[in-house]
Amino acid sequence: MRIYIAGAYTANTEDEILINVNKAMDAGIKLFKKGHHPYVPHLCHWLDKRANEIQIPLSYQNYMDYHMKWLMVSDAVLLISHSKGADIEETEAKRLWIPIYYKIEDVPVIKK
Repeated sequence: MRIYIAGAYTANTEDEILINVNKAMDAGIKLFKKGHHPYVPHLCHWLDKRANEIQIPLSYQNYMDYHMKWLMVSDAVLLISHSKGADIEETEAKRLWIPIYYKIEDVPVIKK
């Protein structure tokens, strides 16, 4: 399955942001090992850093619009934590009838 990972990204410090990014990447790795194809929106952390370096800043809404396009084609969502953005993503997944997992343990392993 294509599984969208929803969870907190923003935080008060860069260290706290990186903790959130790492949590999402860890979840993505675990999903990949279960046979799935995760989409980790938190990886846009690096895109955002580069956009700012080259003075082409992107807004919160730019990112939400971008991520929603991926959410819309996902087979499921894994909600790893709540936040303003993650709650919007959860609401959209429910509206689109996309299954939502709240624990990685509940995501089935794909047999090859």
